[in-house]
This record gives sequence, C-alpha cells and structure tokens, in this order.
Amino acid sequence: VGLYLSPTPLPEEGAVLHLGRPLVYRALTLLVPAGGGELHPVAFAGWVGFFVTFLNLLPVGQLDGGHVFRALLGERHRAVSGVVPFLLLSMGFILTSLGAAGGVWIFWGFITMFFHLGGHSPPLDDVTELGARRKAVGVLVLVLMIACFTPVPFAVAHA
Repeated sequence: VGLYLSPTPLPEEGAVLHLGRPLVYRALTLLVPAGGGELHPVAFAGWVGFFVTFLNLLPVGQLDGGHVFRALLGERHRAVSGVVPFLLLSMGFILTSLGAAGGVWIFWGFITMFFHLGGHSPPLDDVTELGARRKAVGVLVLVLMIACFTPVPFAVAHA
C-alpha cells in the first residue's frame, strides 16, 4: 500500500535518510513500482518491519531465530549462536572502514553477544525428531531472514 501511494517530495536542503533495500522490498517494488522522492510513511513502516523481522530472526539466544535454530540443530545451535555476534561485529567494522554506515551492526553485534551469553532454555521435548513439514518451516524462516537483510540499512546524507 505504501509503495502504491504517491511518494513525498525530497527536502530541498538538510539531512536525507537513505534506506537500504532488502530483497523482499526489491521484489515488492517489481510488483508495485515506487516513484521517486521519499518513501510514503506507510512504506517506511513496512521497511522498518522488514528490518525488525531480520533482527528477530537472527539465530541467537531467546530471539525467534534462536528458537528455530535450536529446534533444527539441537545442541549444535550454540556454535551458530556464538558465531553470529562476531559476524555482525566484523561486518560493522568492515563497512565502517569502507566509509559506509556500519555502526548499526557493531551495536547489534554487542547486543547479540549478550543474547548468546544468556543462553537458551531447554525445550520440554528434546527427544522427538522434527518432521519434514517443521524442518521446511525452519528453512522458510531462514529464507525470510535472508530476504529481509540489507548490508547498509540506512545512511544519512545532506541534500
């Protein structure tokens, strides 16, 4: 709906927020072409939803992605959960060294480190194997996480 609505005009001077485009957003713009200018507030709310969905699906600790990966991998999820904060920190430092806005990933690297250190509570049933349908849902969650990812979510430029 936000992409369909007319875009708002760009300001003539001052700071402009440039948003990264995740794969799911790009796919939606193929269905509903977005015009020039700034995003409509409804489209911006959708973009925020994609970004928050990506963060929530990170396979760390008590985040939803942590629960999904715990169900799929069992105790092996600890290795994945321990690597994610370092991947985010590394990506943040690399992007920052290249002049891009990588501070958000440095921030989330530290946040996910605390989520990882908090651990994961054991499930009530850790013996029953997941069926094919549940494994497919887990893979779909992984695909959704990747589709909502954008390396540089936002950057501020001066008009």
